[in-house]
Amino acid sequence: MMLKHNVTAKVQTVKEQPDGLDFYFSNRSASLHFLDFLKSVVPIKFQASKRLVGLDQQNNEPSFKYTLFAEIAPVCRDDVVYLDPKLRQQLGGVCPLLLCVRVGCNITLLDTQTSRVVELSERDLFRHSVRSLLVSKQLIEYVVIDIEMLDSHNANTMTDLRKFSKQHLPVSQKVVPARVTITKASQIGDPDAQIECITHLGYVLKCGDSVMGYDIANTNLVDTIKVKERDIPEVILVRKHFPERRSKRRQRKWELRRMNVEQDDKILSKTNQAKQQQDYEEFMQDLEEDADLRSKVHLFKRKGQAPAEQAKDSDEDDDMPEVPLDELLDELDNMKLGLDDSKEPEEEEDLDEAAFQNKIKLLS
Repeated sequence: MMLKHNVTAKVQTVKEQPDGLDFYFSNRSASLHFLDFLKSVVPIKFQASKRLVGLDQQNNEPSFKYTLFAEIAPVCRDDVVYLDPKLRQQLGGVCPLLLCVRVGCNITLLDTQTSRVVELSERDLFRHSVRSLLVSKQLIEYVVIDIEMLDSHNANTMTDLRKFSKQHLPVSQKVVPARVTITKASQIGDPDAQIECITHLGYVLKCGDSVMGYDIANTNLVDTIKVKERDIPEVILVRKHFPERRSKRRQRKWELRRMNVEQDDKILSKTNQAKQQQDYEEFMQDLEEDADLRSKVHLFKRKGQAPAEQAKDSDEDDDMPEVPLDELLDELDNMKLGLDDSKEPEEEEDLDEAAFQNKIKLLS
């Protein structure tokens, strides 16, 4: 996303840290432009500080190093979020456990049992310390035994609680409530292991499909939340799963452009490398399944793959999510920070101290 909008054009260096990334800029103006972009795409809170690093004895002018620390709200798509009683009351009495379905400058939460949609601003996220209770690493594979569409599948009957905060954002038409009977993939054939639950995935599921979900009933939440048992669903289904991906490791016909990041040898262990590769593969799968997510990045045709081979790949496994060829850009020639070697970044006049502080106040 950063490369698509070319916001890294004036980044001098990117260094990986155990808790995030450090971006280095030559002047304050470029760093504020980068911070402004972050606020427009993810919920963040930030702090500004400066440190004396030198003094010009001849002109008696001090030299400062400025630091902008930005913290992104710890909620990702497909996470289950817990809302405290006070916030639930403000939102009209929603379920305490909601599924995060979209992350932007605000986050969109869905009650999978009632199809109620909630929009939380960055202010509410940090004020109420909203956090993920369950993350995608805890998803379990289930198999659909039976499915029955509910009468309220019409999207017009969905309750969009965002209207109470005067926000007019489109509700996904891919929310179709259904009653499903499922069983864990590891317990297929055991009739006592079957579970009945309500899901929002009625538009995509059918008998025999695999689906990833959270086993709420067997997750220890006693120390975290205190709500009545009837308020908590036994299972929260998240997304359809394609297990055949594991056995068919095909080379994708597209690739992403990535930033050059300096990595510390202490951080770059074998365990971290394997985790990064797994996270990257999951992100690639998310891109294949979500057209809205693909619209936020540039996808490029993979080098050296012939058109005939691309067409052959697109014909195989029609049930598998794929990126349409018409969404791919020409082959990628430059793997740098969004800069063309033949072009120099335009110099931007830096802000003085007063203008810098005023800009910080406006962004806060």
